[in-house]
Amino acid sequence: MKEVGCPLHPGSKSYFSEVEVEELKKQRSKLLQDSKNSDSMAADMDETDVETVDETENLSKNEVTTTMGYVDTALPDPSGEEKISSSETKDIAQSMNMKEIGEAWQRQWSLNHLMERDDTASDAYKVDTDEGEKVTAEHTLLGFKLERANRVISVLKKQLEERDESISRMLTHVSMLEEWKDGLGDDRKLLAIEHEKELESIMAVMNEKYARKKEECQTLKSKLLAMEQDHMLKDNDLRCMQLEVTELKSKNAKLEYKIEAMEADKGLVAKSIERLKASFKERELKMRMLIDKEYQEQGILLTEELEVAKMKIAAKEKELRNCAHIIHLAEQECSKLVSATIGLKKLVNQKDEQIKRLANEILDLEETLVRNDQDSSTRINATLAMLDGLKREKLELKSNNRELKHEIVRYRGIECAKR
Repeated sequence: MKEVGCPLHPGSKSYFSEVEVEELKKQRSKLLQDSKNSDSMAADMDETDVETVDETENLSKNEVTTTMGYVDTALPDPSGEEKISSSETKDIAQSMNMKEIGEAWQRQWSLNHLMERDDTASDAYKVDTDEGEKVTAEHTLLGFKLERANRVISVLKKQLEERDESISRMLTHVSMLEEWKDGLGDDRKLLAIEHEKELESIMAVMNEKYARKKEECQTLKSKLLAMEQDHMLKDNDLRCMQLEVTELKSKNAKLEYKIEAMEADKGLVAKSIERLKASFKERELKMRMLIDKEYQEQGILLTEELEVAKMKIAAKEKELRNCAHIIHLAEQECSKLVSATIGLKKLVNQKDEQIKRLANEILDLEETLVRNDQDSSTRINATLAMLDGLKREKLELKSNNRELKHEIVRYRGIECAKR
């Protein structure tokens, strides 16, 4: 038996066999990788304001309503009535007036209806088209609402899958820690207690985040209710606009009757037009005589202006030649900068390879130090410092590369402006 540090608590001393050391190393690498993945997922959730709800709390609820960023229990139908089925919709649509149609729209706009399954929602949106243009217009609006609800449901399914994956990863971590804890002896329980305290502090932080996200969900819930009220008001406006359309159709019929009367007067207007054409031809001959005289006078003026324009064009051509020379010089500088950027990219790639090679060497050194029962903290710190230096050099090279790219873009902008 060799005295080896615990992989979860570096620096502590306890007795493990070599097989146990290898297993603990594998568990440590898995935990580090999973912690990085969980940190990245938590950062993404903080940026997009997405709430992760506990699995048992979600499974105990039959109806779930959410919109693009939070999960909450289903709200009651604001109309207080049951959802209309597909078999009843056809009979109701034939005897429904504008007031009943408005109530049906309010039911379709409710949050509970938007979160239903696709098959029931599609049945609820079926409307008989025998009622005319009013019912068809409503049918198109309901189809738009159905498409919107389907998109929201697809987003929710993706969020639930991501949540289940995160919960499964956490369960694997817990099972691994339980197995490690069961394998400990009486002399190693202190390390397990310390690790349990660290986990309790992490859980406290996660509970604080959960409470903060829950408050954000309440604010989003109130905003969603306000949006539903706005949509209901917009539906009322649409119904008013449909009434205006019917009035405009009646006016259109009256205008068509007037047009028919005007076509009857078209024959009289044609005769008057023929008389006007005869008078117009006489005036046209007179105007052509006057226009010919004016063209002769303007031709002389235009010849003089052409000579002046030719002189200006010659001056502009000289300026263009100078600009072309300047552009040629700028292109040469751009080619030099491009070659410099290529060299910097090669240096960056070389530095990356050095970093990878040093990382592999660090892992090899760590294994040898554990087997030889040596304290490798100082050497690891030195190698980490070396890695930090290499990373700083890499960042400096990247900053230089960005500056060169900015200069290339600036020269290209100057070239385009000159062209």
